[in-house]
Amino acid sequence: ILPCAPQPVPSSAAPVAAPEAYRKVLRLLREAESSGWPGITSGREKVIKDSSLAENGGQTGSFSVGSMPPPLEAPSGNHTFPELALAAFELEQALMPHRPPSS
Repeated sequence: ILPCAPQPVPSSAAPVAAPEAYRKVLRLLREAESSGWPGITSGREKVIKDSSLAENGGQTGSFSVGSMPPPLEAPSGNHTFPELALAAFELEQALMPHRPPSS
């Protein structure tokens, strides 16, 4: 019996594009980045390293989109990036179609 050398496994799987819901959110995040991240709240600033923030010369930022129960207000990101907020909810539904929405 001759020893078998490992044989290359043919790759029949060509790179697959991400599903549309992912691509849409990624495109909108890239557009948000190119338009400039909004400033962050004082609460969020406590958990993000100051020097990394765009307003302090860094290259990062943070914002939220989502839905809040009454009487709380929706995150400001909903008003700044309404299409992104909607796309985030659509992505959530695509990922977990049988689960009730988180917001």
